[in-house]
Amino acid sequence: ALTDEEIAGKLPEADELRDDRSGDWMVIRSDMLCLVKSVNTEFIDGDKGEIVIFTSMNQIWPGMARWLRDLVVTCILILVITSLVMGVWLYLTTINPLMQLKKGAQNIRDGNLDFELEKSGIQELDDVCDDFEEMRKRLKESAEEKVASDSGNKELIRNISHDLKTPLTAIRGYC
Repeated sequence: ALTDEEIAGKLPEADELRDDRSGDWMVIRSDMLCLVKSVNTEFIDGDKGEIVIFTSMNQIWPGMARWLRDLVVTCILILVITSLVMGVWLYLTTINPLMQLKKGAQNIRDGNLDFELEKSGIQELDDVCDDFEEMRKRLKESAEEKVASDSGNKELIRNISHDLKTPLTAIRGYC
């Protein structure tokens, strides 16, 4: 605590640093930084006067440092939590459609073309799903055409074999 003489020595000379709007003084001296607030008032006995509040900034700095540290820590925590939530949301909205595409690719690899890909709601992934679905349909049509073609070839070979066996049977009978 400062004595009255020390306080009087630190106060500015009559109105030399007064801010006309607020009545505040900010005193900067090489030995101390302090804030001075003056309030004009009327006392109970009718006298008018000025109350001067003198605050050393050395008393305020520790509290401000704690407040600033708490503010920085809070901002970092908010940023970390926000980034985690956004990361999880982004992961869930993109990984599920990608896993569905992977499952579709495995079905095609295994020869199962009787499935349908569902859209995810994300435009870019829906475009990929549409292209993938079109590829699956074309592969299925191609596989069905191949089966039909193979069936036709087998039928032709059976007919040719039967047609060749009939004259051979007649020739054997004559022999």
